[in-house]
Amino acid sequence: MKLVRAALLAVIALCTSLATAADDRPALVIAVNELPRGLEPADDTGNVEIRATYSIFDTLLRRDFTNNSLKPLLAESWKRVGPTILEVKLRRDVVFHNGDPFDADDVVFTFSPERLRGANAVIPAGRQYFGHLREVQKVDSHTVRFITDKPDLVFEQRLATYASWIVSHRQWMKFKSDDPKWMQRALREVRWNPIGTGPLKFTGWKKDQYVAFDANDRYILGKPAFKSVTFKEVPEIAARIAGIATGEYDIIVDVTPDQIPALARYKDVAVQTITLENSHVIVFNTNAPSLRDKRLRQALSLAIDRKRLRDALWQGRNFTPNGHQLPSFGDMYNKDRKGYVYDPKRARELVKAAGYDGKQISLRVIPNYYLNGTEVSQVLLELWKAVGINVKFDLVANFTQVRGKGVEMYIWSNTYRIPDPAGSIVILYGPNSQAQRGHNLWKAPDEFNEAADAVVSATAQGARYNAFQKMLDIFEDEMPITMLYNPSYTYAAKRKVDFKALPILYMDFRPDVFRVRK
Repeated sequence: MKLVRAALLAVIALCTSLATAADDRPALVIAVNELPRGLEPADDTGNVEIRATYSIFDTLLRRDFTNNSLKPLLAESWKRVGPTILEVKLRRDVVFHNGDPFDADDVVFTFSPERLRGANAVIPAGRQYFGHLREVQKVDSHTVRFITDKPDLVFEQRLATYASWIVSHRQWMKFKSDDPKWMQRALREVRWNPIGTGPLKFTGWKKDQYVAFDANDRYILGKPAFKSVTFKEVPEIAARIAGIATGEYDIIVDVTPDQIPALARYKDVAVQTITLENSHVIVFNTNAPSLRDKRLRQALSLAIDRKRLRDALWQGRNFTPNGHQLPSFGDMYNKDRKGYVYDPKRARELVKAAGYDGKQISLRVIPNYYLNGTEVSQVLLELWKAVGINVKFDLVANFTQVRGKGVEMYIWSNTYRIPDPAGSIVILYGPNSQAQRGHNLWKAPDEFNEAADAVVSATAQGARYNAFQKMLDIFEDEMPITMLYNPSYTYAAKRKVDFKALPILYMDFRPDVFRVRK
């Protein structure tokens, strides 16, 4: 008996050894400037979160960034069955990381009024994406229908971006109770225990140190090219560069333009730079006593020499959009708009007209969050001083402090979620936006909100375009923000790692686009 037992143990050990040897995929380490602050995909949507959540969770549809077309992901097919109804057939071969099957219940719950789109949703920001969604019907176990209040020509694009990552209905339901606040508790629990269907399967985290994932080897698009991925927080760019040079890290993010030549010296390191569909902006609290007069906000904008900023901080590698729009908007883009111009003479005139008394105004900045955020603040202070506006910048730890009591101005970024104004200015500043409803930074004129509604629901392209131009006219006059530039964003990776930088700060670890060379 002892011999049989010993032989059995030897066989088990051999099988384990062979299995380990057979999995020669790398354990990747990615050095990032800051770790996610949570991993609930609709609630944690900052730049530092989406690079992970994009691959923890899947959407029904997937955007091809080369041509902005849509591909199926969790959906098998989709079709319009009415002006306000989209029917989606779901894949039947999908499982969540914990082995639970994916079905229509997960889709219905993801977009439910209780979680995402209702007046009292546990994730209030969801309304800015899907406040016009009336109902999600379960037709059968693998068919759903999305019904909107009004037509929405870009609804399919919405199903491939922010707030559309599908969560596990069963995971949330484990926390259901008679307590009316049970969803708040569920939200707290799932934030750091994400269960999705994507190629990254969460294994653990340690605050300010790392977030770790294993490969989801049951992924619908195939086995990932890695054994594991660990995001490690390395705030200093010099330490990130040193780490990739020595082989400690496989990928690093947030490389400043002036460091690109240094990385080029390493033959085993490849650099990718892309200009983002994301604008760095200055947000003005229009309700702050110092900034209630829009003439002073206009002066602050006119004082900014954006070309100087781009040349000094980005070596001229990026651009400033001509308004809150991008060429990727296609027929909705107006190439002839002037956008945000530099006119210090007019700025001085407006400072005087506004009766500005020289009182110091605060600009709040989170260090290491936005690339060149601290550096651009220092240049801005000089530009504003040159037209007679006295500004100081205050370093704060997080966005709670940024938007806390006494906020006047702060640096932020605006991601263009879909290639259309309905997924950018409408989401960020429209009638359901956090800017108007949550943070209480700006009360838009009725004409602006009416135009936003037309951008979403008008069925004639000409009517949508005209409404968008009206939004931009009002927005640039009211000046709740001013735009700085769209940053160029640089990754460095070991040459064995083959991945594609995207114009939104997603990192896509799916096996059809992320590979590791032998």
